[in-house]
Amino acid sequence: MSFGFVLVIANSVTPASARELCAERPGQTTPPCTVERGRVVLETGLVGWSLQQSTTDREDTFTIAQSTLRIGIADHGEIAIGLTPFATKRVRDTLAALVDRQSGVGDIVFSVKRSFGKSGRTGLRDQGLCLCPCRRGPCGRR
Repeated sequence: MSFGFVLVIANSVTPASARELCAERPGQTTPPCTVERGRVVLETGLVGWSLQQSTTDREDTFTIAQSTLRIGIADHGEIAIGLTPFATKRVRDTLAALVDRQSGVGDIVFSVKRSFGKSGRTGLRDQGLCLCPCRRGPCGRR
């Protein structure tokens, strides 16, 4: 289960001939569409919360300003840089009654996306396919 608010900022007013903006929602989704060539989009999840639980433990993760900067480099290609400036994770072991907390700067993520098919459209009948290799690197300390 997860919950969050997302803010999307684009670099210019979109003309009528431009493709529809395809938001990724940092940390939530990765659609097959890409940002149009020459456009820059900053997507920020203002506040996020996710919960994972099992019979033995519960993990809550809170994020603030989880952001992705997406730059259109080709008709069906983009590069992206993502960063979470602040995150906190709490893991509660229900059997041993122990709680572990960690907080700090999240990882930085670099990715390149190449979309195949109808990358400028959204909707069930216009599904596409993309290849999106990424590299994650630590920013904080452990």
